[in-house]
Amino acid sequence: MKQTIRSGVAAMIIAFVAVGAHAQTDYPTKVIKIVVSASAGGATDQVGRAIAQSMATTLGQNVIVENKPGANGVMGAGVVAASPADGYTMCFCSTFTSPSTTKQLYTVENFIPITRAYVLAPMIIVPANSPYKTLADLIAGAKQKGGAFGHTGTNGVLHLAFEELKQRAGFDMVAIAYQGEAPIVPDLIGGRLDAAVVSVLLAKQLAASGRVRILAGFAASSPVPGVPTVAASGYPDIEFETWGGFFLPLDVRAPVVQRIWDAVQTALRDPAVHDRIVSAGLLPIRDESPEQFRAYINTSNERLRKTMRSLGLKPA
Repeated sequence: MKQTIRSGVAAMIIAFVAVGAHAQTDYPTKVIKIVVSASAGGATDQVGRAIAQSMATTLGQNVIVENKPGANGVMGAGVVAASPADGYTMCFCSTFTSPSTTKQLYTVENFIPITRAYVLAPMIIVPANSPYKTLADLIAGAKQKGGAFGHTGTNGVLHLAFEELKQRAGFDMVAIAYQGEAPIVPDLIGGRLDAAVVSVLLAKQLAASGRVRILAGFAASSPVPGVPTVAASGYPDIEFETWGGFFLPLDVRAPVVQRIWDAVQTALRDPAVHDRIVSAGLLPIRDESPEQFRAYINTSNERLRKTMRSLGLKPA
């Protein structure tokens, strides 16, 4: 009888453990939301939506996208940080700023980093009717007349890249921050801005429609044929890039994190997603682990902190 009881208890324990393990991996069972920390229509948004569509097929659930642009990705990050740690809300965020560059509370330490999807080279553009045909023209003109340039967030990569160029080249232009790229366009085309620092996708779209001229890019190599890099234009070592990647709230269970990582990697191998990333002028990133992603962010943030120190800037 005792042996029978022990066998029954053991069977119950095994069944309980099995049910618990199944509950941990029984994901997803409802709609998943991806918060995109950029305005609709931009490179981050387009890539995020393409990945969401692929993930929906892989996971067998609807995956919706909600845009929350502003504050260098912090607006969207804040929504996700306050969400339940169940894996049903995640952030597809562009470059995070660190406590040294922003007064906002949300940094990589507030999340589980999943993986990057791409890196992006910021591009300098001017209106098509601008007298500035080259980066040298823009710098010479700014030295004489000043002016204003637009970017997508104070102390973000696009802002700091141009600020470092200003310091190295010895000119000044007023920095104007926008919540996303879309609001920059009418001000640039309308002549209220002399220049802007934007994504490759927007730069190429506007240039193709004849509305802007692309002067230079901040990456190590230019993603646009015929357009020089800032470094090759006489300012060595001025290289900046931004990125887009996935984050979850803290305390999401490991099996769920793994399931999401697998689904994102499947999406990044999807030819349609790959083509979307490349057509946007972005460099795809695949098979990056959460640990590698975290290390990359820390290195990137140190680069931004170094720039801020050299410029004498304070957190916004």
